[in-house]
Order: sequence, then structure tokens, then C-alpha cells
Amino acid sequence: MIEQRALEEGIQDSEGYLNTGYSKEIVEAFVGDNREYYIYKWGNATDPGSFAGWNWAAVFGGMFWLGYRKLYKLLAIIWGVEIVSAFLQFRYDIGILGFAIQLVLGAGANSMYFNEMKKRMKKLEQQKAGEELTIKDVSAIGGASDKGIGIGLLFMVSYVALAVAMGMAFLN
Repeated sequence: MIEQRALEEGIQDSEGYLNTGYSKEIVEAFVGDNREYYIYKWGNATDPGSFAGWNWAAVFGGMFWLGYRKLYKLLAIIWGVEIVSAFLQFRYDIGILGFAIQLVLGAGANSMYFNEMKKRMKKLEQQKAGEELTIKDVSAIGGASDKGIGIGLLFMVSYVALAVAMGMAFLN
């Protein structure tokens, strides 16, 4: 059903290449869980590297979603921004930054994930130096990670601990 709709809507050409520059099989191997969602979002986007639709899982999952999708560098950046947000909230009563982060994640998560896929695929292609990519190779660099959720949890717990410490320091 997804495949037929993709052909009809121009997301996928007759050879199976998506708006991503990679075959459907390669994208599926990279994404792993929930592959149909990303194939549809990236395939429907005019420029999936800039905007590929809204992602509710990223809005509500935040750090957990970033860890699950193995976006660890972005997870660390968001954690740092959240720490700054907590500081601004307690020190200057500016609380909008945390909400803005969730909006940015919702609007940008699909594109951020797409760009990470392209980056990792390019690195893999360079490592393989002209060899054909296998599904096993692609699955190894992508996919979802239950361990990543644990990493997200560690970042979240450390954020909460720092935020509580700041709150206690500034409110006393």
C-alpha cells in the first residue's frame, strides 16, 4: 500500500529510488523501526534536508527520541540548551526557551534525522570505496537503539538534577 502510494505521489520512481537519493531498501535498512513513516515524510518533502513535516514523537519524546534515533551529538546540544534554559528560567524568569526547543524538535526532527542519514551514508560509502553497500552495512550505522533511550534517560536525569540544584540556589 505504501509502495503504491509512493509511486502515485512521485515519492518513489519505478526503480525504487526515493526522494532521498537511496533505494527504498537502503532507507528501510537505515531507519529500522517505523520506516514507513520516514519514507513517507522524506519522500513527500520538496527538500527533506530542510523540512520534512512535523514529528510528534520528537516533541513529546525529546531527549529520549534523540537517543532512540542515535542522534547523540544533537542530544548533547539540546541538553546544553536545556541547561541554559533552566538557568534563564530561574535567574531571569525567562521560561520560553524550553518550549521553543520542543517546537524546533517537532519541526526539525525529520530533517535532522534525514541529514544524519545522509552524513552516515556518505561516510560508509567512503569507507567501502566503491563497493556495493549491503543491507547489513547500512543497518549497522542506522536503526533505532534501546540503549539510546537509556542514554537519553541519563541526559534527562542529569538535566533535572542540575535544574533542581539551580532552582534551589536561585530561590534561596
